[in-house]
Amino acid sequence: SKTVEVFKQLQARTSKVMGLTARSYGRDKDKTLSTLSSLGMTLTNPFPEQGIRKDLIDDDPKSGFWDGIIFTHYRPKGEFLYLFLEELKRVMNYVPEKVVFVDDLERNCLSVKECLEKMKIPGIIFLYTGAYEAHS
Repeated sequence: SKTVEVFKQLQARTSKVMGLTARSYGRDKDKTLSTLSSLGMTLTNPFPEQGIRKDLIDDDPKSGFWDGIIFTHYRPKGEFLYLFLEELKRVMNYVPEKVVFVDDLERNCLSVKECLEKMKIPGIIFLYTGAYEAHS
C-alpha cells in the first residue's frame, strides 16, 4: 500500500521513526508489533545507545515505550508525547528538529499539535482518512 511505501521512505531518510498508539503496553504490545510486522512496517528503538526503557515515561505499567513504539494506554497522545519528549530532553538533551505525525482521529492530531506548540517543535500533522475508506 502507499502508506507502507511512505513509511519506508521516511525510515530511509531518518533514523528516528516511531509509532505512537493509544493501545495498552501490557495487553497489546505483541499484537501491535505483529500487525506492523505483517504490513512490512518494522520499528526499532531509535535510541538504543541511551538505554531508553519501557518505564522511562511514567510509573503506569500499562503504558510505556518499546521497540520504537510509545503506548499511551488510552491517554491523550499529545499529553503522553509531551512526557516522552520531556524525558528525552532531560536524559539525553535531545529535542527533535521536526515531528511528522499521522493519525486517523482528529482529536489525536489536535492533541499532538498542542504538544508540539507547547514545546516549540515544528511539525507536520496529517489526518489520515484512508483507514475508514479501506474498511467501508
